[in-house]
Amino acid sequence: ATRITQGKIRLRTERLDLTEIVHVSVEDVRPALERAGLTLTVEVPPEPLWIDGDATRLAQVLGQPHAAVHAAAELARE
Repeated sequence: ATRITQGKIRLRTERLDLTEIVHVSVEDVRPALERAGLTLTVEVPPEPLWIDGDATRLAQVLGQPHAAVHAAAELARE
């Protein structure tokens, strides 16, 4: 059983633009990559991609790869 099904985490779903969430996540890591001489290219549709989701949980999911990207930037500097 997951924490969600056990009632330990409550999802607060709302209508969200996934393209905006992706843009924000990319911009969060871009400076670290540029300092390391790396380039990140992300292609998203120009129009909103509406989803029903929990903004906090989506930020967590998209934030997890940030650690890997930051680690790659650090390794590139070495």
